[in-house]
Amino acid sequence: MALTQWADSLRRILILYGSPRGRINRKKYLLWFAVPIAVPQLAVFSAVGIVGPELGLTLMWWTGLVFVWPEFVGLAKRLQDFGAPGVAVSGVLAGASVLQRLTYPDGIGLLGDVLTWLGAAVALFALFTKGEPGENRYGPDPLGVS
Repeated sequence: MALTQWADSLRRILILYGSPRGRINRKKYLLWFAVPIAVPQLAVFSAVGIVGPELGLTLMWWTGLVFVWPEFVGLAKRLQDFGAPGVAVSGVLAGASVLQRLTYPDGIGLLGDVLTWLGAAVALFALFTKGEPGENRYGPDPLGVS
């Protein structure tokens, strides 16, 4: 019995993080995407002064790259909750973020600053905007309200 529960939990996590399809509510976005992604990135950003700029920027680059997929998936699902084309919007942001990291591996550049603020604005919008009640073209209401 415990093995089937563990397998079911693993399957749910893989679906949650593995595909940008569907919708998630604000609480799930906050607890499963926003906080687990933002906290390590902010910790690494804060550590730059301690470990020095060279190692700090390298750590920032790698943590940013590691979190591109979960950021894309969570934001897409959240945007789709209120009917926005989440895959398109978050795909552009994720693609631009990867391009920026490859173009400016040391984290500098106007593009990086613009993407950081744009991404933060879209994430905050997704966090505080209520989803569409009932089913929409991206799936059933994650709150179960019809």
